Amino acid sequence: MPKPIEHDKVQDLIRQVREQSDALADRGVDPLALEAHIEKLEAEMQKPEPDHGAVSDTLAALETTVGAAEEDLMSKGVLQLLNQILGTGVPNP
Repeated sequence: MPKPIEHDKVQDLIRQVREQSDALADRGVDPLALEAHIEKLEAEMQKPEPDHGAVSDTLAALETTVGAAEEDLMSKGVLQLLNQILGTGVPNP
């Protein structure tokens, strides 16, 4: 059974990525891909019953896109939040 979608965490992720999108782009993240992933997430999260598979796939694609700037502290924060939502990696202390 898939991990339930944590709406608050996904909304927080969307907000953080939007706030940091210019800085992430400056560090090598493809801004068009980043925007496409965020728009897709926003559209899915506005539905009364978001499709878990679509959200998970988009989060995974976002993780890959942000991974282009992985060595930067800002992108690590985004990746850490993605890992929490997806249930991968180490949770925040």
